[in-house]
Order: sequence, then C-alpha cells, then structure tokens
Amino acid sequence: MMGAKGDGVEIVYYLQNCCSDLNIGNKLSRLYHANIMAMAIGADFLYVCPTHKDTGNRGSIMSRLAQERIDSESDARHVVSKTKSVAEICDVCDSNHPHQCATGEIGLVVPIVIDDLQGTVRHASDYDEGSFDVALHYRCGDILGLHTEKYGILPHSTFVRLIQAKHDREDNISIVVLSNVLNGNKAGKNARSRDVLFAATCQILVDDLVEYLSQSFPNARISIPTNGSIAVDYFRLIRATSMAICGPSTFCLWPTLANPNAKILNSRLFPWIKQLDGSNSTVFDSVMLKPRKNQTILDMGVASILAWLRTS
Repeated sequence: MMGAKGDGVEIVYYLQNCCSDLNIGNKLSRLYHANIMAMAIGADFLYVCPTHKDTGNRGSIMSRLAQERIDSESDARHVVSKTKSVAEICDVCDSNHPHQCATGEIGLVVPIVIDDLQGTVRHASDYDEGSFDVALHYRCGDILGLHTEKYGILPHSTFVRLIQAKHDREDNISIVVLSNVLNGNKAGKNARSRDVLFAATCQILVDDLVEYLSQSFPNARISIPTNGSIAVDYFRLIRATSMAICGPSTFCLWPTLANPNAKILNSRLFPWIKQLDGSNSTVFDSVMLKPRKNQTILDMGVASILAWLRTS
C-alpha cells in the first residue's frame, strides 16, 4: 500500500501482494511510477509493507524497501525537476507497465531507486554470500512461447564481448548466471507458473552458455545458483564488483541499475534507458533471437536455437 498527500489531497495506491517479490520488476516500476504521481502534485510519498500481517515475506526486497524508505527519507535526498501533471503523465503512459513508456518519466526517479536498493544491501545483515565479479541475468521461461518481439534471447557472444571489455581471457574471475527457472531440469522455487513448462529447455540453453563462457574464459569460476530467494538474486546483481548484465527483462532492470557497473540492453522494454547512458550505466546493443512470423522461439527447435546462440 502506498499513499501520498499534497495540497489537502490524499492519494492511495494499492498494489496486489505488495510485500511479495513475485513479479518484482513490474512491481518496482509501478511503485516508483506512483512516486512520480506524488511528485507531480508536490506530495510526500510513503510506501508501507505490512509484514506483521505477512510474515512469509519479511525478507523480501519489497518489504526491505518499505523499511529503507522509512529510515532514509529517500525523496528528501533528491531534487527532482518538475514533472508533468498527473493527467499528462497518465495520457502518455500505461501505469500498468510504466517502464515501457517512451517518454521516460520514470527516469526521473532512477536516483531514488538506486539509493533505495543499495540501502537494502547495506542493511541486509542476513546476507553473507559475498560477491561475484560478474553477475548476469539470463531471461528464459515463458518468452520461449511468446510471439512478442519485445522479448528474446541474446547470443552467447554478447556476454563474452561485455566481459572482455574489462577482463582478459586468462583472468581468474567469478561469474554467476542467474535464472529463476532453473533447478536441475526442473523449475526453481522462484519460477512463475507460466515458466515451468520451459524449465528443461532453459536448462539446456543456460548450460550451453556456461560451456561457451568457460571456453572464452578458461580460468573463470562460473556458477548457476539454484538456491536462495529473489532477494538474494537481487543482492547478487547489485553487489557484483566488475559488472552486472541485464538483457530483455524487467526482473533485472532495477538491481542492475543499482550496480555502479551496469550493462543494460537497449531494449523496447525500457526505451528511456538510453537517456541514462553515461551516468552509472552503460547501455549496450545486441542482436536478439526473437519470435518469427507464426513461430515462437521454441518452435525453432533446440538444435536451431543453440546454433544461433553460438554463431550470432
């Protein structure tokens, strides 16, 4: 639940299952879009996660963010240029998926998002895994069966190119490959129901990426963690010491932005991201395996998918 009050007007915004990290990428976009609405009327903004009623989510990113905003008074630390009116924002932006709005209104609150997420890591006394040099998120699952061109799969060479920009072939580095669908050939506990059908295929694709990375960086220590929560994966992306890599995925967008060495795909999913290039993030371009006319990615067959990923 979120609320804002300005000029005697109170705005209350309800977010379903607000303490849970399920579909967190979309939830964060909606949360900070509501923050922009409050700014548009000159109101303070409050995010409350009632964990006392939802003890199962006390360690979630969403519940940690609620406490972080109470402790740090994030909005007071930033001077944000005047936004458009609420009506103007709503006219040009679908508030259900505000990260896809070309106008980039949500870019105004990126510094607040970054501070909030970095604060959750600083105050996460229950996280002691350490950090990796490189954390990359591999979006798989339901996108294999979708027909939209907003989603797709990046070729293996894109990840190698990004890592090679900072590391030599012989460097002894640690790389973590994150995908919430994986747990052997079964869906991981953080997988959404719509991803479960594709878990076995995703495992094949990720295993092939790991083999490709191992050939490109023979001394690298590469892991595919199947343990931990969504919050832990967020911490892994935020804390990666060399770089965090985010492709066409709303899941990884915000934690990657919170990493000082962010690498984010120039994507139709977040068309405003290019405006941030040169700040804390480097926006990269890449070809992408996308659905074809009347054919999903999965329809292409695993052998053809792997051939494309290895040769493109």
